[in-house]
Amino acid sequence: MTGRDGPELPGDYYLKSISLDNRDLINKTIALSTTNVPDIQIVIGIAQQISGNVQPQNGQSTANISMTFTSRGAADSSRFTRTAVTNQGGDFSIRGLAPGEYIVSSDAGDSGLSISVSGQQNPPLLLILKPDHTLGLRSP
Repeated sequence: MTGRDGPELPGDYYLKSISLDNRDLINKTIALSTTNVPDIQIVIGIAQQISGNVQPQNGQSTANISMTFTSRGAADSSRFTRTAVTNQGGDFSIRGLAPGEYIVSSDAGDSGLSISVSGQQNPPLLLILKPDHTLGLRSP
């Protein structure tokens, strides 16, 4: 949820829904023209965190790679898109993910790698940067 000055929810939470009389208001502007404010239901969920590591397959650097997780199922995927940058060792951590399916991509190359984020603690994501600059899963 974004307010006038930026995000209003801490990174450990995400906005699940906003509704009025079973109507989805999450992407709508609400204008109230009365002093009788209707009952609006706002549901907040506990967000998940994914940590991981990107290793090179051919010695290329995995530092400073932007890792982007985009929700596969959300109608408004921009609400559920998160990005992190790898450190010198290829490590990254992304907070604020709603449980669900995500497409993982990087600025090193477009891969379309699909992963699942559960509502529980998620194991580290172990990735490999292939010579063609796409991402792949690697064995632990």
